Amino acid sequence: MKPVLKFLVSLTQIAVGTASNFAWNLCGLIIVGILYSLGFMPVMAIGFLIGIIIPSVWIVCLYKVILKHQEFISDSNLPGWIAREPGNTISMLCDIALLAAIWAGIATNLLPFPWLHWLMALVVPAMVLVVLRILKNMADIHNIKQPPQ
Repeated sequence: MKPVLKFLVSLTQIAVGTASNFAWNLCGLIIVGILYSLGFMPVMAIGFLIGIIIPSVWIVCLYKVILKHQEFISDSNLPGWIAREPGNTISMLCDIALLAAIWAGIATNLLPFPWLHWLMALVVPAMVLVVLRILKNMADIHNIKQPPQ
């Protein structure tokens, strides 16, 4: 296994591999997101971390889980092209670019909407973490039903 892929597998396991890891990460994310959105942590670096860096890492993990377990994608509602290259990488980069564009608008005050701070600091990271957990569980269940040959 490539070192980068091994790192992403480890990171996914740490983030959502067990119910307790998932619960701790989600609770921590919610607490920090609320504190940042309410202005208790006005440092732009913290917003950048929880609004761009962490969701981007989880998006990369999410798309790599999809790519690694592409055989169960045909049984789900996800489009098949997401489970193959280059569609997987293009989708991943588009998601990250969208996050970066929205965050750039917030940072430059082009998008001074308070609800957008809540969205980027709390809703989007939590949603990505939940979807990563769901896909990881689907992949684990599929591996139990269909052991590797």
